[in-house]
Amino acid sequence: MPWFIEAQLGYRSRGQSGDEIRADLTLGLRPRPDILLMAQSFSALAPGAEASNGYAAQKFELSGVYDFNRDWSVQLGALAAPTGVNSPAERGVLAALWRRF
Repeated sequence: MPWFIEAQLGYRSRGQSGDEIRADLTLGLRPRPDILLMAQSFSALAPGAEASNGYAAQKFELSGVYDFNRDWSVQLGALAAPTGVNSPAERGVLAALWRRF
């Protein structure tokens, strides 16, 4: 079964707004040629920030992508973010239309 893992790590220098560390992770699996299942994690952290204005957030997403043809796909999924440091809890659904060029 075709699958992939993608990991990204970044550091943003934002001057007086405060720096930020970002970490994203995606696991994808194709049980069929026209279906992609994905589990994703998105993290953001303000390093060394004071407790009053620092933040840390984590978001998780599960979704599926159906390929109508070579050019068009639709993605449906759900996301959840537990309460972080100065970061509200979130829950939601997502829908996206993909176009390949």
